[in-house]
Amino acid sequence: MKRILLTILAISILTGATAQTRKCGIDTRALVAEEIAQGATTLKMLAQMATNYDIKALLNAGITVGAQAGDVVTLHVPVSAFSALDDNKEVLFYSISHPIAGPYCDDTRFDTRTDSVQGGLGVKDSDGTKGGTRGNR
Repeated sequence: MKRILLTILAISILTGATAQTRKCGIDTRALVAEEIAQGATTLKMLAQMATNYDIKALLNAGITVGAQAGDVVTLHVPVSAFSALDDNKEVLFYSISHPIAGPYCDDTRFDTRTDSVQGGLGVKDSDGTKGGTRGNR
């Protein structure tokens, strides 16, 4: 009997956990926890919304709705209202919006030979000699 009860309890917990994480990935929850640990009071989020969603429900929760592109909106979510994203059936998916590092371009100028052009390699100077130098890596 205990085994059956424990199995039912485990299934209900797993079903509940799956339902909660369907709207976002584990990485979003971890990043939200990190933001909160760093003292954030508002979270910048991206959310995929249902067609013709009710903006009032979000506003009533204290969530500010920003730009919209198709069914994706930007949100400023107070930490205290974060659970409203899971509770709102019109929020289909959400993710934290966080800065990403820019592309690593240190070698791009060399690889595309732009450094040679900028250095004037092969261009004749006013005295008729070839000027410019190939950039050093």
